Amino acid sequence: MEKIKLNKSSSNNFLQEIASSPLLKEYNVTINNCNMFNQYLKIVGNCKNCKGISECKNDPVGMSALIVTNPNSYQLKRQYCQYMQEEKRKEEVAKRFQTLFMPKAIKDASFDNFNVNNLTRQKIYKFANDFANNYQKNVSTKGLYIAGNFQIGKTYALASTANLLAQKGIDSLLIYLPDMIRELKSLLNSGEFEDKINMLKSVDVLMLDDIGAEMPSAWVRDEILCPILNYRLQEGLPVFFSSNYTINGLRDFYTRIDNSANNADRLIARIKNIAAFIEME
Repeated sequence: MEKIKLNKSSSNNFLQEIASSPLLKEYNVTINNCNMFNQYLKIVGNCKNCKGISECKNDPVGMSALIVTNPNSYQLKRQYCQYMQEEKRKEEVAKRFQTLFMPKAIKDASFDNFNVNNLTRQKIYKFANDFANNYQKNVSTKGLYIAGNFQIGKTYALASTANLLAQKGIDSLLIYLPDMIRELKSLLNSGEFEDKINMLKSVDVLMLDDIGAEMPSAWVRDEILCPILNYRLQEGLPVFFSSNYTINGLRDFYTRIDNSANNADRLIARIKNIAAFIEME
């Protein structure tokens, strides 16, 4: 901001004008610091009636100011205004809630708009809140398996949970599993395949949306899902699921692939050990 150039004839009037501001009544305004105080008043004045970042007149945008008192001087310190603080908070939340193969709008999901008109939905809401409040990294915690009919709101419940976790500073990854499987198949002979698998294994909270909706495959069951869930179970890393199948229905789905009940049971056992179960209505 351009400094005011003072001469002898104008200095007294300028100093008096600056010093008379109610915002500066606790400060000693002098010829040596009047430009700084003038800058402060302009910044604060711009902030006074501002209604959001889009209206900000300060440079840099979103920066307000305060005066820091040192033993023998004053210092103008720039700081984020309330609107920029909220923008930064939203950015941080967005970073913590990651998605793959999901519509962008799903990141706006919130329990504020979640219908809790029956007992099962109330249980989901309570589970999510208890999980978010009690979660500790590196402490084994169960996730949740949500079963229910098509378009009943299972995905929305997962996304609302992910947003709740992000508000608490907890990282999560919500993926649409059928599309994830398709991508893994396309990457099978590339170095990216292991990178994707390691990502699914290591993220703080993994959310698998629509498990059982992928094309039936022993490879998916035995070489993708089972190793990922086994790793997360051993490391105490929670997994959330949504599915049109109940646990028993999912067992039947994975058994029918090749009539291998043992392999299906192995996968189901890991799901039961890593997640609680609620059938959504």
